Amino acid sequence: LATENNATRMHSFLPDGIINPKPALANGSLAPDTCSPIIVGDRVFGTAFGEMYCLNLKDGMKTVWVAEDDMFFDHTNVIGGNSRVLVWTNSGDLLLLDAVADEFKPLSHLRPFGNGKVDSMSHPAIMGNRLYLRGPSELVCFKLGGD
Repeated sequence: LATENNATRMHSFLPDGIINPKPALANGSLAPDTCSPIIVGDRVFGTAFGEMYCLNLKDGMKTVWVAEDDMFFDHTNVIGGNSRVLVWTNSGDLLLLDAVADEFKPLSHLRPFGNGKVDSMSHPAIMGNRLYLRGPSELVCFKLGGD
């Protein structure tokens, strides 16, 4: 759970099915404004105010790494699966990360709409093996790996 500028927390449920108001785990550093953190394996990924975080769930949600970059300052969409993290930033940066890496080192970094102003808050769409991104005045489609 992450609420606007108020840390990232993991809660458990009480035997009656009601959420326990006391967090089981918390990380006060990852305090996103509009980005929803995701879980891939034993890690949490999210962005907040110019930083991207990787947290370790098995180690009390401690920070594994932090990457500081202006591309993470505004709204960011984060999608995870298959030990990968796909990041689409408001500035138009598309990154692919290894979800188990112990440092921020993108496997790929593209700017599909060039170096101009993108200002995209739209969420990427994935259909089959296609990734769709909306830019300032166009839609692009990428064929993802595999057939």
